[in-house]
Amino acid sequence: MATRTGFDVRAPRGTYRALLRAVVAALVLAAAAYVSLGLMLRDDFDPVPGVVDLLGALPSRLVPPGYLVGVAPGFLPVGWAATMLYEWIGPAVWLVLAVTALRTFLRSRPGSAESDLVRVRALLGAGAGGSLQYMATWPGHAYWFTPDGTGAVAYRVIGGVAVTTGGPVGRPESVPDAVAGFAAHCREQGWTPCFYSVDAVVAAVTRELGWSTVQVAEETLLPLADLT
Repeated sequence: MATRTGFDVRAPRGTYRALLRAVVAALVLAAAAYVSLGLMLRDDFDPVPGVVDLLGALPSRLVPPGYLVGVAPGFLPVGWAATMLYEWIGPAVWLVLAVTALRTFLRSRPGSAESDLVRVRALLGAGAGGSLQYMATWPGHAYWFTPDGTGAVAYRVIGGVAVTTGGPVGRPESVPDAVAGFAAHCREQGWTPCFYSVDAVVAAVTRELGWSTVQVAEETLLPLADLT
């Protein structure tokens, strides 16, 4: 908590309020289950506990046994059902809390609406993207648009890496802002941006941002009108 300002990837709004609600709900349900089942099985404990005894013992059931050395229990189970309740109420609660906390790190995969594909198609042919810009229309892409709507980036998130399919599409003058803006968007989401299969213009912009580049292929253009 003291160093939280050093982490620049923010969770979606409401994430931790939902976590707090889940923690409180888990503790309330655990207390209700422990007391109600404990009363049903009270004859399987020695000595026989009451409601106050069960509530008073609940905090110690949530603490790992290694920290309870020297703490004398008020009662102990003598039957198998009571033993299961006595020994496993703590791990059950911590399992719920661990899974709930883990869910705060999960993000849904970015998707695209049909309207996004329509916008991308409208940008095709504007100049940016080169001869491979049609790949931006392939199924399964998510899209990021520049604030002014003159450029777009088609990408897929794989293993925390936002891999683009070609460079930005749209107006040529929007390419630098599209590259920088998409990189900033990826940082906000906790992704690593990777522009794949781009032309020299995009490669030059990324190098200005301090990125490294590597050539993986070279495009061959076939003049189909003259091909025999």
